[in-house]
Amino acid sequence: MPTKSAFRSERASGIKTYDEHLHYIHEIVKLKLWYLWNWLHWHPDEDFSHALKERVDIRTKVDVSGDASNPQTGRRDDTRWLSLVNQLADLYRKSWDKPDASAFEYEAHKLLRERINAISSKDYEAIPRLREDQYESLRYESPRKELFPGCPFPVPGSALLHIPVKLRQTSIFADRTYLAKCFVRIIECCDQEGIDKLWTETWLNSYPKWLKYFPQEWMDNMGPEIKDTLWHLGYWGQFLNARGAFNGKHARIMRETGEFPYWLRQSWCHVERLREHIQGILRRDSCYGDRQEG
Repeated sequence: MPTKSAFRSERASGIKTYDEHLHYIHEIVKLKLWYLWNWLHWHPDEDFSHALKERVDIRTKVDVSGDASNPQTGRRDDTRWLSLVNQLADLYRKSWDKPDASAFEYEAHKLLRERINAISSKDYEAIPRLREDQYESLRYESPRKELFPGCPFPVPGSALLHIPVKLRQTSIFADRTYLAKCFVRIIECCDQEGIDKLWTETWLNSYPKWLKYFPQEWMDNMGPEIKDTLWHLGYWGQFLNARGAFNGKHARIMRETGEFPYWLRQSWCHVERLREHIQGILRRDSCYGDRQEG
């Protein structure tokens, strides 16, 4: 667990504290357990262990070692993790005929609670910290033939844009020029590598504040909402708020509707079109001063 001086330092800096992170992990695990129970009721032919592996990420949020001095998460084939999967599956079978997910969510979270507590400090300390003048809230992967084995890259020859989780004092959208300058850095890297296209798949492609940074070509190439939920932050990142703490508002919407507030979508554009659009944003804001997003 972080020291008291570390607690004070993070709190004074405005960065998400350890306590906030611990709260986030517990709340996101509970939300995923709720979603898992409902997903299996909406898709009765899907196996529990498959849904747990593919639809939600709980494995990386729990300790499997039982060693407080060296907590560890387990690989997907780790027998200690698979034992937990079997216990969760038993709890699901006992609750499948209940009127809602509350019994499963409660019992499963009780099973995992201390394991979450054990890994939380290590998880918190692993998150990169970012100063406000570091324009590193975006990164990309160079073009490759396959997204993963057996799945061709959706846009051949394009780089995959990522929005990694890093701790900041404010939202990446708080200052309109901040994210624009992050894109300048990405464009410069693409120029150096001779990359002429960027694409990504993310819930942010349904989020208006994100779409302001893209040219019309991005909108024209936008794919449909993809509702085949997967475990990664392309879907689940929307439950982190601006500072990386738990987004209770989005969680309430999911619990009320059974839907993600923002569904993942794919799109792409040429780097040159993106450059023109970002230059336009920076020119306008240089005339009127840095603008705070509403």
